[in-house]
Amino acid sequence: MSTIGGRLRRLRREVADFPHDLRLGVRTRAITSEYVDRAAQSNPCDPVPYRTLGAIARHMTAHGTAAPRFADLGSGLGRPLYFFADRFEELLGYELAAPIHASASAQLARVQGQRAHYRRISTHCADASTAVPLDRPLVVFLYNPFGPKPLARLCARLREANNEVHIYYANPVLMNLMAAELGQPSEVFRCDFEVAYFHLRG
Repeated sequence: MSTIGGRLRRLRREVADFPHDLRLGVRTRAITSEYVDRAAQSNPCDPVPYRTLGAIARHMTAHGTAAPRFADLGSGLGRPLYFFADRFEELLGYELAAPIHASASAQLARVQGQRAHYRRISTHCADASTAVPLDRPLVVFLYNPFGPKPLARLCARLREANNEVHIYYANPVLMNLMAAELGQPSEVFRCDFEVAYFHLRG
């Protein structure tokens, strides 16, 4: 059960994030903070703060991070997809929880006609640790959605990529596991919490 302090912090984040949702024309706050699939080792569905996405965008610009495809693993209602929609040719959201994916898909269907770059987005109810495509250079975003076993599967899959992969792992509670699988991150920066950046050169 969440503490009063935790609920207050979540409420403050939602208040701070609401104007950004309004600007993007979407609703991306948490559907529930209690969804956990123990069999799949998925974590609760809280959206990443917009401040963190802004820090990642600045990092991409400063480092010349360029790829045609963006994948959000554990995408919830798709906040990073909408935030980065004008930056990539193709954006893929992967959400394992069917009810959350259904809500995300319904919202996407409503807003895709409103802004041309939203038509670059697609959402998928699938296990991202095995489904993310690797046939093009890729930016991967994850906000701590996995337990150890699926994260290890994801790392094994990413090691197979023949193209560049840029990974932004926000709130990296399993960073030691990822570092053991992929090598040490190229950089770790902080905005609200740590973001670990890994660069796989294919």
